Amino acid sequence: MPADAFESGPMTELTDGAAAVRLLDAAGVDAVLLTPDWLDFGPARLEQLVSTARFYLLGANILDSTNQPLCHQFMVRRHGDLEIALTGLWRDSLARPLQAGGVRLAELNLAAARTAALMRQRADIVGALVLGPDSVPALGFDFLVGAPSPDAPGFVLADAVARYDLRIADGTIVAATPVRVNIEGTKPDSLVQAVCDSIDRAVETAGGTIVTRQRGRATADELTRMIINGFLATRTADVWLYDEPLFRTGWDGAAITRRDLVTLLSEPRRLVSCELSGSELKMLTKNPGLKLAFAPGLTTGRLSADSSYRAVATAGLLNRQPRLTARRLTRSNQPLWAIAANVLATEAGRQ
Repeated sequence: MPADAFESGPMTELTDGAAAVRLLDAAGVDAVLLTPDWLDFGPARLEQLVSTARFYLLGANILDSTNQPLCHQFMVRRHGDLEIALTGLWRDSLARPLQAGGVRLAELNLAAARTAALMRQRADIVGALVLGPDSVPALGFDFLVGAPSPDAPGFVLADAVARYDLRIADGTIVAATPVRVNIEGTKPDSLVQAVCDSIDRAVETAGGTIVTRQRGRATADELTRMIINGFLATRTADVWLYDEPLFRTGWDGAAITRRDLVTLLSEPRRLVSCELSGSELKMLTKNPGLKLAFAPGLTTGRLSADSSYRAVATAGLLNRQPRLTARRLTRSNQPLWAIAANVLATEAGRQ
């Protein structure tokens, strides 16, 4: 299952990804492909999610800072008299969101060959979940899932396709039949429903927590400046890069809850922190579509060309600014909604 399990919303954000893992566990999923959404939580939180999951998280060519696989290299399941192994791979075209996650991508063909060789020591048939829409070579596998291949059976995932029924002869896949189902109106079993109810209660409690009882209207721009300035005042970073308001809309309510922040923020998950030199920051000030906010006491005129500065931005900004070259990319310890909550609570305490 190449699951994009982390659709943005209160359930995912307020549990920091834990709710999706619990649901996949309850559903009895064997494995999922590590997709970009998993990296939104940063390597440290991702490691926690992987350690608590009862399924395999596959990503053979995704490496951590020590050049070790970030998650599981492959899994093996028995099917009749055969052992079938499955791994997961990212395409090179997806390196940008990977870098923002603080990890790196091993060369595809090399990682595939090495992993396929290990899998064949334990299994009769080996395959791979491949993240990326383009056609790929077989890469040493007997079948591929998620990407078409001219050299091996390829199972392209599509709406309503629940599974592929394989016909295997002499240790080779000779046919694959897609089985489609209509799940409209289908209800979860009692175990899954109990997990859903437990998650709903936890999210309702966490989401209803009041952050501030600020009164009066605040526009999206005003809220954005308040959060950025409050964060930079903690000296956690030297500069914040942004090209649009952090909030979708302004706020008119008498109180702001955690759920409100998750809903109002365009990107409520973790910020990307990176290193830029003073000369690079000065060049960025000439970009008409980019705004720079500096920590107290720091201005464009005070930047030292050869000095390094810590900058933060949303992951979306990095995707919208592909020419932005940054080093030592990491994720913030807290998601943006929690950072915003802390800033607003501090501001309310001063009033």
